[in-house]
Amino acid sequence: MWEILWWHNDTVIGERPIMKSFKNNSEEIEKIPLTSGLYYLYDASDTLMYVGRAKSLRSRIQEHRDINSWVLKMGLSWEEYQKESSEENRSSLHEKAKQISYDFFSKPVPLVIDIMFDRVQTIEIEEMSFEGSQTKEIERILDWQPLYNHETACDEYYEIKGQYYDD
Repeated sequence: MWEILWWHNDTVIGERPIMKSFKNNSEEIEKIPLTSGLYYLYDASDTLMYVGRAKSLRSRIQEHRDINSWVLKMGLSWEEYQKESSEENRSSLHEKAKQISYDFFSKPVPLVIDIMFDRVQTIEIEEMSFEGSQTKEIERILDWQPLYNHETACDEYYEIKGQYYDD
């Protein structure tokens, strides 16, 4: 099913698929299916923050939430994380991580959206085959221009992501 028009930045950008919607809380995330597809993360003002794809939608969204929890426990903003994760400051970040029992070297490097995930209010999902989601994700990012997908629309991102994620 499709809605007739969809607006982005006061411009009609086409038809918008009808998707399942969830709030960003533990109870709602448990309702997200383990199927593959695309997910869309929105902030409180209904601005699209991020488009992602996953083999297991619930697992991937929960992973964003878990990494965000770690970042919040360390008391880091995105700017502080970027500064501390630079090569010369990496040991300082590792020491902070040890204090909260987070194995910094075996976990994925947080993405911008992982650090901003506490700002997510609404999660929408579009179930589809994982193979079909690969092309669709890039189309959605280029067409819809989410706030924090700048690192996603490039081949290097997928190479880096592939080192850490199965999805």
